[in-house]
Amino acid sequence: MNLPVLLRVAIPLGVILVCEVLLRAGAWESMAEPSSRIGATVAVKRTIQHGGSIDIVTLGNSRAEDGLDHELLRSTALKRGFRHLPATLRGAHWVTWVELSDWIEREHGATSNALIAVSVADLFWATNGAHEIGMIEPLRKGLIPDQDARQLFDRHEPETYGVWSSLLAYRADFADYVHDPMERHDVLAETRISPASIDGKTLSDICRIPTTSIADCAGHTPEELSQIGIVKECRDTLPLLAQREDWTESGAGVHEGERSRLLALRQRQLSGLPYRRPLVVLMPVLKMWRHDVFPNGYEKWVEQVLGPLVASGRISLIDATTFFDTRDAAECTAFVDLYHQNQLAAEELTKALLPRIDELLYQQDSSP
Repeated sequence: MNLPVLLRVAIPLGVILVCEVLLRAGAWESMAEPSSRIGATVAVKRTIQHGGSIDIVTLGNSRAEDGLDHELLRSTALKRGFRHLPATLRGAHWVTWVELSDWIEREHGATSNALIAVSVADLFWATNGAHEIGMIEPLRKGLIPDQDARQLFDRHEPETYGVWSSLLAYRADFADYVHDPMERHDVLAETRISPASIDGKTLSDICRIPTTSIADCAGHTPEELSQIGIVKECRDTLPLLAQREDWTESGAGVHEGERSRLLALRQRQLSGLPYRRPLVVLMPVLKMWRHDVFPNGYEKWVEQVLGPLVASGRISLIDATTFFDTRDAAECTAFVDLYHQNQLAAEELTKALLPRIDELLYQQDSSP
């Protein structure tokens, strides 16, 4: 074959390979947009890398980030002689938590335990799809994605091809940088001087919006700017209620095999986490969301997923799903939107759960 032709093929392939290796080695991490999914994971990595020894981490998404008082958890753990660090990522799901846990064990050394704060809704689907591609990119190991990461790939979704290539995973970040390099440098400089954190905590609530049912919420006329997104979500959800699945025994059928596979996946992921006995906290969910949107019979399915792991001693469990149903104050005073608690509710919930968290997590890790 003609040597110039070979060179024209080999040189570009060589450049691509070098770029892949450099990206997987973290060469671009310091330049990643801090507010992006990649940037959020990079920030968590830096916190862990510079945090010294870590005994316990909190894993979760925005429900955990906004719904718990992390300072109270940190100070309580410290009294027991442990360092408890939040490692939550907004929008994260199980693939991200598995990959992050593997990275912590691989790069930082063994962390004895974890608090995994999720809602029951996080048990209902396999992955967050393309949304998790950027989150797991800075956690890569090796050339071939592992079993959990490969779940994110969908040949019909171009974004998911980033599972196989760091160049593709960073594509959007590169495009944003090329569009305005100086703005990126300014943002990075500000972040280094005063590290940014996404703080969704607020004292507001949703009591001016009907929360008795999705239909009532959808029929509400927004009275202020903060209500528009919430009411829109109710209106977008309303037509889907006719397709609500039935997970009771009488509704077993077309989705039964899919649920069985999902049950096995979730149990495998939880069992495989490199922690002594992680504590799973099921975060509060609005009553109307549980009653109108969640599949009929979801409670029994959640028990089928988590019950055997609790019985075997592999995990501990605190179910706070209905925590705000029966308190003296109205449930709506605890939520800032359809999913997240406000700051006062986060403090209330953490204080209420703290004796059990102390018993199941901190005191457990104190025992020989």
